[in-house]
Amino acid sequence: MAEIKSLADKAILVNLSISQYGGTTKDKDATKVVLNAYNASHEAGTFTKHLIPKEGAALRVTSAVNAIRKHFKVYTSPWDYRGTGIIRSSKYQEFVNAIRILIEEYHEAVKDMITEFPSLQEKAKNTFLQDLYNENDYPSSWTLEQKFKISLEVFPIPKTEDFRVDWSEEEKRKMDEDRQNLENERMEKVNSNLWKRIYEPIKHMALTLSKEDSKVYKSLLTNLSNLLEILPDLNIADNTELEKMRKEILDTLFENDIDALRESDVLKKDMANKAKKIAKKIIDDKHINEEQNIIDVMSTYAPIPPNTSYPQTKI
Repeated sequence: MAEIKSLADKAILVNLSISQYGGTTKDKDATKVVLNAYNASHEAGTFTKHLIPKEGAALRVTSAVNAIRKHFKVYTSPWDYRGTGIIRSSKYQEFVNAIRILIEEYHEAVKDMITEFPSLQEKAKNTFLQDLYNENDYPSSWTLEQKFKISLEVFPIPKTEDFRVDWSEEEKRKMDEDRQNLENERMEKVNSNLWKRIYEPIKHMALTLSKEDSKVYKSLLTNLSNLLEILPDLNIADNTELEKMRKEILDTLFENDIDALRESDVLKKDMANKAKKIAKKIIDDKHINEEQNIIDVMSTYAPIPPNTSYPQTKI
């Protein structure tokens, strides 16, 4: 009989931290002008201005940060309130190889942005902000550099024996019990997050295909397909219900390609109803909490008549 691995033996924790130059500030003078112009209370709002135009390297920095965060979110599940994620150990090398490339692109974009910053500031003064421009709003070159930081920390899931403390057997037992309870609680949240990640694109598919005049984009299928591909690795607890649902979705919602869905209202109705049933099943099994039942939302299409003939499509 194969030995059952503990969570610490098959997963690790990773923490991503990114900081960057925000490029915005509140303008008290502009706020007064706007509030006075509309006879509004001083508590009604504030005027926040962008200090530089979002173009060139500045835009690349934002894109690089978004790409890094997206990659981290795809490969990990939330573990704690500090933003730490849990990842299967066997996927770590694949994860880190790709994120290193993204981080390098981030550093290159930051380097270029710092070089371009004086010209961006000059553009803000002459055309972008004009009368809203204030020299005191802008950081020095050194201060600007300090605002860009990124780090990726990796650490193991702790075991009781990792604590090198001279404890009694009773204290060790209590420590191990508390650690296991916390681990179980967090794994429940990991599984809840995975159910939500499955449910959301299926709900979106059901809602989209239930509308008569809806546009059907390729991402409707590819986003779900990509998630289902990596789900076995995200399913660190090897939850059998999650795996069963993954296979059911693959067997049920990928019978037709995106072009067929665009061309046939019959297929759209059929797919909408199938997605609706799966979404309802996830709700009924209490894997997620949904305030408004999806069935109440999607009443646009009547049931498909029996003996309906379907167009032939590629799988």
